[in-house]
Amino acid sequence: MPKEAVKTTASKGKTRITIRIDDDILDWFRGQVNAAGGGNYQTIQNDNEKIFSFARSLGHSTIIVVVNLSPEEQKVSVDILNTKLKLANSKLTLLFGKAVIAPPAEKMVIMVPAYGTQVWEVLP
Repeated sequence: MPKEAVKTTASKGKTRITIRIDDDILDWFRGQVNAAGGGNYQTIQNDNEKIFSFARSLGHSTIIVVVNLSPEEQKVSVDILNTKLKLANSKLTLLFGKAVIAPPAEKMVIMVPAYGTQVWEVLP
């Protein structure tokens, strides 16, 4: 595993991970959350162990972040409907990153470059 991602076992059925993310991405994300006055965080299931995906929301605003923790481009299916965020019938707009495969209605199926990040805004 690359030094950018460190995986440690926390307890049975749970895994703790530590990632490195570009400062400009993190600064942008923190600015969005702080400008909105806070928010809620939820991990989102996907089918690739080299990908970390989560959503951040406040009120009616939600973003989805997909991070590739590997040195190789990865294809991933992100289960956006299997969340508490009620994302059915929502449109997704890419805010950061380069989309290779546009997301369908139920699952986002995308290609994420090596150590890449994609940030999507969820629109009603």
